[in-house]
Amino acid sequence: MNKLLSGTQFVLADEPCYRLAEVNLQSPNSRGFHRYQLIWVVRDDQLTEYVEDMGLSKNIAADPVIIMGCADETVARMKHMADQIRWQPPFDKRELAACDKVKIEGVIHGN
Repeated sequence: MNKLLSGTQFVLADEPCYRLAEVNLQSPNSRGFHRYQLIWVVRDDQLTEYVEDMGLSKNIAADPVIIMGCADETVARMKHMADQIRWQPPFDKRELAACDKVKIEGVIHGN
């Protein structure tokens, strides 16, 4: 049986952090897409989710990101990583197709 994830209205910088994601989602009032930071912390031996609205998604050009934590990661360290990633230029998705081409280039000589 699946368990529901508990929610919280705050996280502490030194709490163990299991996962941090920044994704673009429809805002609850249906007034456009916003960027949300979703943080899963371990609290009282349970995963608890914190959601922070970061504003309109059009104001953040970076790709959505998911950072998986481990037993040693804290909220502060994961947020720091996300801050660094957020301002990187978006990933060129055509590079993924180029990876596939390199793999099969030896078999199919050409394009």
